[in-house]
Amino acid sequence: MNRRTVLKASAWSVPVVAVATMAPAAAATNGFDLRLLGFAGETLAKFNDDKTRYVEQSYTTGTALATVGTAAAPAGTVVTVSFDNRLIGAVTLHVEDVEVNAATTSPSGTTTTQTFVLTQAVPVAVDELSGLRVRFGPQFVDDWDALPFYEDIAPYTVSVSPASGADPDTSNNGWSAAAVYGDAFDGAVSATWGETVIDVEGNPTVARHPETATLVSRGPGAIPAGARLYFGLPEDGVTAFSVSSVTVDGDAVTDLFGALQPELYGGYHVETTREVAAGSTVVLTLSTTFAASATTYPGTPSVSLTTGPGETDTTNNNVSPA
Repeated sequence: MNRRTVLKASAWSVPVVAVATMAPAAAATNGFDLRLLGFAGETLAKFNDDKTRYVEQSYTTGTALATVGTAAAPAGTVVTVSFDNRLIGAVTLHVEDVEVNAATTSPSGTTTTQTFVLTQAVPVAVDELSGLRVRFGPQFVDDWDALPFYEDIAPYTVSVSPASGADPDTSNNGWSAAAVYGDAFDGAVSATWGETVIDVEGNPTVARHPETATLVSRGPGAIPAGARLYFGLPEDGVTAFSVSSVTVDGDAVTDLFGALQPELYGGYHVETTREVAAGSTVVLTLSTTFAASATTYPGTPSVSLTTGPGETDTTNNNVSPA
């Protein structure tokens, strides 16, 4: 599996894990506070060979480097990057579109650490995304699909430190992402359909709609919390839609889904609040009310499922009436 998710800067505005750089206890505090913010990057995911496990790993590819307060940082700021050398051979660094050569490259086991020394001063931040534009370029040793599946991928980490002295606040000096592992899973969707006759421009027209939606958790792992079921309905003519009841393996439940949410262009969705165990069958009974007439002909309804990167088969995630 190769699922690449490009993440917008806003989605990365808070580091996954704050990285505090170490400084000697006796070091004098500088008059500036280095800050990395506005992270952008991507998340890559893959399965093991028998598709029973998956891993996803995030990599930051860009950020803004500035100082907080009123004082800029002089030249000499050190950027440090560490990564799993079984996956990545090296990381390139560009600052304001100018490549910076690595000052040191230090492998240790499966982790390699590179340092880069900046020749320009680091400006004072004007807003959350201002500062020097810093781009990281992870150079993978092979295509992501061709890389082996490892259960112990080393974290991908970037951080900054002053040329000398101590940074007064190291909590905003970096970002780190550990690999996320889980059991692979598969959700399969089916539905039954109802028919309601409505008037469209004087013509009696059949409007179809889902009466029940069934979600089967096919394993080997559980469908995680946060999975969404979407109900595609006509934009025009539907006056009410609701989930009348939910059962799991025949037992009525009320806590599996959050509140029904409308979609921008017609339809609704619900989101699971907890896992759906492997082997379980979830049935939703649905109610749709139509107006007596509509100005446009109803389209084809649908029920679809979206989950996370650990789903082994997405071809069974969407159904519509024949």
